[in-house]
Formats: sequence, structure tokens, C-alpha cells
Amino acid sequence: GGGGGGLYDTLVLAVALSNNPRQMRAEPRPCAPPTGDCAARLVRGEPIVQAVLQATLAELMATGYRALRIEDVATRAGVNKTTIYRRWPTKAELAREAIGTIADRFPPLPDTG
Repeated sequence: GGGGGGLYDTLVLAVALSNNPRQMRAEPRPCAPPTGDCAARLVRGEPIVQAVLQATLAELMATGYRALRIEDVATRAGVNKTTIYRRWPTKAELAREAIGTIADRFPPLPDTG
């Protein structure tokens, strides 16, 4: 709840996502089929993807989901906003994929009905 609850908000979101595996990972958006120039871009782009996902996790921990700003993620990752929006059109998709990278560290909550 209320400002500065970044860690709590992020953990609540991670637990909620871990209980719904279908929402865990955003659909990747590579060009298909990945051959030639496209395949080369995917390989070169992987370090950028990892930097953006790590920056997203850091921002989520610092500010929480509500205050998450793509501009801040871009600055932390050292990329342009357009680089982020090209792969993750919404803040929700970006947060979902970033949390999905660490969700296996959290045990699923039991279904209490």
C-alpha cells in the first residue's frame, strides 16, 4: 500500500503471477522465422533484453509497480525508451516478463479455495 512500498507491491505481484502461469511470461516478439539479419539481431539483442529486465526488477524493487516509469528503466538499462517499447508495448508486459525471470524463486501459494 501507500508510497514507498516497492518491495511489498512487487512481491504481491510476483506471487499473483506465480499462481497464474499463463500470465507469467509475455509472448516474445521476435521476427519469424529468425534467420539471416533477424537472427543476428536476436543474438546481439539478448544482452540488451537482460539489461532491461534487470533494470525493471531494480525499479520495481525501488518504486513498486504503480510508480514504475519506462523512462527510469531505460535510464538504468542504458537504452532508449523506444528500445523498450519495441519489445514490450506496455508497462504491464515489461513487468510481467521481468518478474517471470525470478518467479521460480518463489514457491506457489497453496490453493485454499
